[in-house]
Amino acid sequence: MEMVLVPGVNTRKGWGNGNETRPDNVFISGKAAEWITKCEAKPEETPPKVDHFPIHTWIKMPTERVERKPEPNWRQVDWEEFNKELEGRIARREWTDWIRTERELEEYMENLMEAIQEAIEAKVPKKKPSPYVKRWWTKELSLKKKEARRMGRIAKKYAQQPGHPIHKEWSEAVKDYGKGMMTTKMEHWESWLENINTTDFWDAYKFMTVPESDGVKTRVPPLWRKEGNEEVEVIDKGRRANFCMRLSSYQKMGRQECERKKSHTQIQNSYSET
Repeated sequence: MEMVLVPGVNTRKGWGNGNETRPDNVFISGKAAEWITKCEAKPEETPPKVDHFPIHTWIKMPTERVERKPEPNWRQVDWEEFNKELEGRIARREWTDWIRTERELEEYMENLMEAIQEAIEAKVPKKKPSPYVKRWWTKELSLKKKEARRMGRIAKKYAQQPGHPIHKEWSEAVKDYGKGMMTTKMEHWESWLENINTTDFWDAYKFMTVPESDGVKTRVPPLWRKEGNEEVEVIDKGRRANFCMRLSSYQKMGRQECERKKSHTQIQNSYSET
């Protein structure tokens, strides 16, 4: 295992005292370490109600991607413009006054569907499907997220000035973003519950009974260390802790270093008393 996050970078900020610490690390097996091009913490992108900083890891590896066709983005439709477009296309087509046969009904429906599809192609924007899409996400939340991150980048420049007003503005922007997410989630949840059917009933029961979790594993992955030319797995918990400590930048000070700091502190105390 190799640590790819640069030593000395803090990954958490306490809510109470505001102190920054580093409880998080990013490890990867030695064979895959060459795929990592960059790994860094992003405190300015910390989401609401979270004290750990996001960690961005850039991985460069050969992968085969399947191109997915863009889909209609119904959330971004301007329905007034869409209705005008549809009315215009319907008016330009020829329609029968009376439907007497089954064939005439089919032709009428085909004509109508063609007009609707043409209006969709003209006025409905496209979007690329994402595996991380959230059905409750809205355009307003994207704007709030963008504003909160912009404030965070500015606040980072004034990190040495805690009294600067930008820090309060950043905090307010993050709170507004978090409140917007909670409201949108609740509205989506209530709307879904009001329209569930017999198939969705058991899904709703599962959502309400399963404990809250982000779905990630809570165990430490296997750690390996080299002994000569062989790799041996570190199983004992104490050895795992020592192994992780040696990889990080926070190592125990030697005896001489402790004595030096102790004597330096005593000199400072005696100087302050005089």
